[in-house]
Order: sequence, then C-alpha cells, then structure tokens
Amino acid sequence: MKFYRSCGSLAAFPIAALFGGIACSSTTASSPSGDSPPAFPTPKLAVACADAPDAIYGDPGPLPSDLAKRGEILKCTTDPHLTKESLQATASELGYVGKPFTSGAHVYRIAYRT
Repeated sequence: MKFYRSCGSLAAFPIAALFGGIACSSTTASSPSGDSPPAFPTPKLAVACADAPDAIYGDPGPLPSDLAKRGEILKCTTDPHLTKESLQATASELGYVGKPFTSGAHVYRIAYRT
C-alpha cells in the first residue's frame, strides 16, 4: 500500500476513500473461475472517475481564484479493488486487533481545489 503526500493546492487521498468511502457488503460472492475478487456493488459517483492515475498528481495548470470553486473535483481515478483478506492482512500488520473485516473496498484517488 502506498501513501502519498499532497503538494501545492492539490491533495490526493487514496487512503481517505478507504475510511470514508468503503463499499460494504455482508455477503460474499465468487466468480465462476474463482480467481477474481468478490463482486459487490460499485458506488455511484457524482462525477466521472476515469482519469489516468498519473493525472492525479500532475499540475492542473492555472486555476481561477474563485473561492466559490473550493472543493471542486479536478481529477479522479480508481485504484484496484481491495479484498477483505488483503485489508485484514494489512491492518493486522499495522497492529489492528478489532473485529474481522466483512468486506473489501473500492478506492478512489481524487485531486480537488483547496
């Protein structure tokens, strides 16, 4: 798992989606072949999230100084699905001892105006 530091007026929070945008499911499903992650509904986002991962950290160019546009999403991309097993393993490595995770997570990287 990678952690990134924000620069300038942009911030990207890959881990924020993990804590703030987890798509939960109490059931498990498997693919017919058994080699892909369990399928659970992908959250419907208010904006298209189809930018290239490298675009999130690039310079957005000149931005107007309109204070009303603070929080506006500039770029958005999706990361690979995290299975509950991979989340549990990482949390355990970091010392987590609470209840076992019941689902995986969809992770989004977002660059927005500050």
